[in-house]
Amino acid sequence: MGDNKQIKDGLGNLFTLRMRDVSPGTDGTLQQNEMFATLVPREYQTGGMYQHCAKSNAVLLPALATTTATGTGTASATNLTVSAVTGTIIVGATVTGTGIPAGTTIVNQQSGTTGGAGVYTTSASTTASAAALTFTYTAPSTPNVPIYSFQYPGTLSAPFLMASVRRVRLSAWSIDAFSAGWITFDIYAARNFTAQDTGGLTATFGADDNQMRTTMAAALANITWCNTALLTPGTRTLDAAPLDSQTVVAPTTANTPFTQQRITLFERLQGEHSLLLAANEGFVVRGTFPGGNHWQFAVTTEWDELAIY
Repeated sequence: MGDNKQIKDGLGNLFTLRMRDVSPGTDGTLQQNEMFATLVPREYQTGGMYQHCAKSNAVLLPALATTTATGTGTASATNLTVSAVTGTIIVGATVTGTGIPAGTTIVNQQSGTTGGAGVYTTSASTTASAAALTFTYTAPSTPNVPIYSFQYPGTLSAPFLMASVRRVRLSAWSIDAFSAGWITFDIYAARNFTAQDTGGLTATFGADDNQMRTTMAAALANITWCNTALLTPGTRTLDAAPLDSQTVVAPTTANTPFTQQRITLFERLQGEHSLLLAANEGFVVRGTFPGGNHWQFAVTTEWDELAIY
């Protein structure tokens, strides 16, 4: 941990600097200034600077979730009174049955038990009379699915290290055409991250893997990403809100990039505070998609591992 030191310039002005004792005997005879002019600290001790690109195979998104309810309906123009409901009627559901024109949907609920017996507004006039009706709702997207997970285990003995995440970027492209809509990527900080996500590929860092200098130590970070199917969450607690969120138009043609440039999910420039991760902390990238499609992606993360200060 550094200490504040005062120095005096040639005009007698006092300045306060953050200094760290790096003398062999920790006797204060050798001090290091902790203000750095570049992103590269003057020494990493047992850590280093790293960059890793996680590239998936063809990932199949799950089919959009479908919810079905049934009931008995009697209509008057666009007012539909429903009784004996089994399941939950969801606004936006498609209605089928005798006296119901094709493509009719539920616009809103006027009265009654939410999602149950009551009066509903339909998108078209119907002539149902005590008819057996089916209400089918298909979710517009597959929400908040984990695609990439970065966990930092830290060290259990000295020297204690932390990870400083500087940049996370993503590129993605369709294999199948998507339905018209939006795709959203969210990056969340993860606390109490004691068990990594599973079900995908995992990075293995050896002596010469992804260091920005050969003499740097092997990275300690645990990185997992989905390869053909989505990840299964491990033991972790995500913040209530994401650190950042990016939304793009879903490509409606096959083999099409989501964007022409890589999507920056997180970035801290020189002088800005990075995402600092202590032991058992990390971050997770989640996506919301129109479902049932194949796609591919690559996530590039840049981070440092350095002694806790």
